Amino acid sequence: MPSFELRYAPYVWRLLNGVFVVHKPHNKTVLATRRSLLKKLCDELNSMECRPPRELVHISGQLSSGESLKVETRQSFADDPLVVGQRYQPQDFSLSIANNPGFFASGVVVVFIGRMAKSAADFQNGQHLRSLWRGYITRKHIHEENAKIEKAFQRILTSTSLATADMQLGNRTYNALQKLLAYDSLLTLAHDLDALDRTTRLSPESCETLVIYDAIRILLQILHESNRSEPHKQIIALTVNILLNIAKYEKTYPNVVSNPQTIEILFKLIKSFGRNAPKLICKCFTLLWILLDNNTISANIMKDKRKMEALKQISDFYKKDKAFKKYKLRTDYKFCPNWQIGRRNIHEFDNHFIAIQVIVRRLKIDN
Repeated sequence: MPSFELRYAPYVWRLLNGVFVVHKPHNKTVLATRRSLLKKLCDELNSMECRPPRELVHISGQLSSGESLKVETRQSFADDPLVVGQRYQPQDFSLSIANNPGFFASGVVVVFIGRMAKSAADFQNGQHLRSLWRGYITRKHIHEENAKIEKAFQRILTSTSLATADMQLGNRTYNALQKLLAYDSLLTLAHDLDALDRTTRLSPESCETLVIYDAIRILLQILHESNRSEPHKQIIALTVNILLNIAKYEKTYPNVVSNPQTIEILFKLIKSFGRNAPKLICKCFTLLWILLDNNTISANIMKDKRKMEALKQISDFYKKDKAFKKYKLRTDYKFCPNWQIGRRNIHEFDNHFIAIQVIVRRLKIDN
């Protein structure tokens, strides 16, 4: 097949319409790859023979003198590369990259240039359909090719076939709630609270069911009657978890706030476990932070010297810890329900040092 070498840049420019692939190295974004590609194209085109500057037509003379007008061409500085810059610049190109392997990945990307750049969106839409189809085919046949997945697939089918109505989230919520009203041992209570914790963590309907049956009052009563023993710590942690799940849900949040015993019992827990139960105190501080969104509660706490002094004492105690350090705190913390999945979603404080620093800053406690 004969080959031709083009040296005149405008001819090459007219041929830059189509689709091609390039390799994107790792640790480089797609935008950086696009900039490198445009720079290479501009450098290559500008190194070729470019079109000369356009000439300016100049007409001189006066019609009133009766003499004929003189028409001549002169050099136009408005089109000179020394004035307007290089003949080919990145903004002159229509160039789109259809796929994005990611910053850390290396791979082949599809590039659309010129008139074909408008087709990049169609390619991306078709890519989603192909991905869905490949995923469907893979899920359909993968258990036939992998023994471990086949066993897991069979276990799921078996569990589904043996599932009863009592195992559904709604029924588990109702059954646990009925037992909670008349518990006779800590073991039974812990089992029922664990069931309620799971259902309210996964289902907003379960949170609404607890509110309907006045479970918040019962949960607060359980916290009030608990002590600092190890068995009761588990009961308290599960109960605070349930209250957290209800408070995070916008529809049931007012029911937690409106109960006057919520803040009093919460501060009782903070005073009791603020120095010896970091995981539990993180849950308590998370619940306190959510309740502070209510301006009335926030104002009442700031007016209560005993509550402010209790928080200050805990803060001073943590500062004496060798592991304590000042963290770079976020401007705001928004705790999402656990059923909202997201990479940046946070569900509770996971560090008691951060938790106390955030609460101290929020309530403007002088240190």
